[in-house]
Amino acid sequence: MSLANVLGPRPPAFAFALRDLRRALRMFADGVRFVVRRPALAGATVSALVFSALLMSGAERLAVAEAPPAPAPARWIDISRPLPMYGFEAPELARTALSYAVRRKSDDSAREDVLTFGAFADKQAFVRLTVRRGAPEAGATFFFVEAARRAAEAGLALDRLGQPAALKTRFGDGEFAEAKLATATGESREGCQAFAVASGNPELRIAGLACGPDGKSFERRRLACLVGRLDLLGAGDDLDLKAFFAQAELRRDPSCPTRSRAAFADASWVDERHAAPALRGGQKR
Repeated sequence: MSLANVLGPRPPAFAFALRDLRRALRMFADGVRFVVRRPALAGATVSALVFSALLMSGAERLAVAEAPPAPAPARWIDISRPLPMYGFEAPELARTALSYAVRRKSDDSAREDVLTFGAFADKQAFVRLTVRRGAPEAGATFFFVEAARRAAEAGLALDRLGQPAALKTRFGDGEFAEAKLATATGESREGCQAFAVASGNPELRIAGLACGPDGKSFERRRLACLVGRLDLLGAGDDLDLKAFFAQAELRRDPSCPTRSRAAFADASWVDERHAAPALRGGQKR
C-alpha cells in the first residue's frame, strides 16, 4: 500500500510537502548508491547534501502555500449623518433645495462630499458638485472618463459630450464641456455642462455637472464663479486643506458677483445668446 493511500486526503500544502519528501528520498537513494561506489566519502556529508536539497526544493512551494491572502480592495461607505466640510452659497441657486452627502473609503484613503442643488427632472437649475479629498481615482486625469463617472453617480447617462475648453477658477485650472444628459427612462436635458478642476494638489479635485434653467447653459465666466462659491467650513486637523482654501481666497475673481450684489436677479448668469449650445465634436456614451 502506498504512503498516499495510508494518509488519505491531504490539504494542498501537505501535498506539496509530501511530493518534495518523495523527491528527497529518491535523492537519498542516489546518494547511497554513490557512497557504495565510493566508500571514502563520509555518510554524514551525503546526508547533509540531501537535507539541503530537501529544504531548497520545498521552501518555495511551502512559502506560496502559506502566503496570506491579498487584502480586499477598499470600498465606499456612506456616512449616514455627515458633518458638512464645505459650504456653498449662490444667489442663482437660492430657490433650489440642497442635498449634502458624504462617503469615505473603508481604509480612510479618500473622502467625497457631494453637494446637489435642485432636481434633474425639473427645468430649473441643477448643479451637482463633488469634492474629492484623498488618493486620486483611476482615470481622473481623463476628462471624458471623469464626466461619465460623475454622471453615472447621479443616476444619469452622458449621451453626448462636446470638446472640452479651459475653465479658470480660484481653485486652479480646469476643463468644461457642453453635455447632454439623460435619465434611465429616456428623459434628457440640453444646456448642461460637465466640469473638472485640478487644484494643483493631487489629493484634492473638484468636479461635477451643471444645467441651467429652461435649456440654457451657464456662461463660462459664470460657471467659473459658481465653482468658486465653494467654501471651507471646517477641516479638523487637515492643515494642508486649510492652507489651500486660504490661498484660494486670495485668488477670488473680483468680477464675480458678491453675495450681496443683485446681479443675478435677472437671467444674465446664463448664456442668453445661445439657449441650446451646439455640442462640438460630440462623443456618444
